[in-house]
Amino acid sequence: MIFPSSTLPLMIAALLTVSPLAGAAATAQEKEGQAQPAAPAPAGDLPDGRSIVAKSIDAMGGKKALEAIKSMTMNASIASPMGEIPMQLFWARPNRVLVKQTIPNYGELVEAFDGQVGWRSVLMTEGYQLLDELECEQLKNQANTHLTLLEIERECETIETVGDVQFDGRACRKVRFEDRDEPKAPEVFGLFDAETHLMIGMEMVERTPGIPLTVTFRFKDWKKTDAVTFFREMHMSQRGVQATMKYTDIGLNNVDPNTFRMPEAVKKLVEEKASQENTKGPDD
Repeated sequence: MIFPSSTLPLMIAALLTVSPLAGAAATAQEKEGQAQPAAPAPAGDLPDGRSIVAKSIDAMGGKKALEAIKSMTMNASIASPMGEIPMQLFWARPNRVLVKQTIPNYGELVEAFDGQVGWRSVLMTEGYQLLDELECEQLKNQANTHLTLLEIERECETIETVGDVQFDGRACRKVRFEDRDEPKAPEVFGLFDAETHLMIGMEMVERTPGIPLTVTFRFKDWKKTDAVTFFREMHMSQRGVQATMKYTDIGLNNVDPNTFRMPEAVKKLVEEKASQENTKGPDD
């Protein structure tokens, strides 16, 4: 599942709603409206959407080079309504992930998924809590943002060119993605630079009652890391609230497998949950 339904990915939550202040800011500005998705201009014959995605993958270094990445480490910082938030991300195929955030006035928040179980540290305590299935899925999506196009090419049933648009002063092709497993997921559009072929933007339109909730991503400062080219800045905006993530370092194929080892306290929570489920009756 690439695009979760019901709620936006945790990366957005980390950037845009890390505190009640962010939510209040969004509510205050909601009446002022929000940026509308880039509307496609009338166009003649348009290239196939899958060919646009394929060219973008080639511009990043090619499918072979991207698929050769088995793990990634990323150091980043987030400029958010709460101030700067340092972050470390660790990811390994097929779906292991650990994210550390240092949130001002709250301390360190750790979220992890070891391939079977997800957990989160409880802020300002030494405790943990288990993640549910949806939270685990969101966490996995959060960590491999740079490899999103591989997932899109493989998992999306519909990859359709919508038209030509201007995005941040650049001529772009706008492409719609539809996840075959999530027909009720947000509408998602990729914005591909007509010159470089890189995907420099993305729009997610959440299917909510009333005014649609649109989240706009801008991918900037593309640089080479070994044989591949990745963005080093990700800018997000939602209902007037903006946040920026800057990647100061990206390492490839350098993650220690022990990074995802489950803490003893989490093992106890797993055992307790299993015990409770075993004692439930058929009517519980």
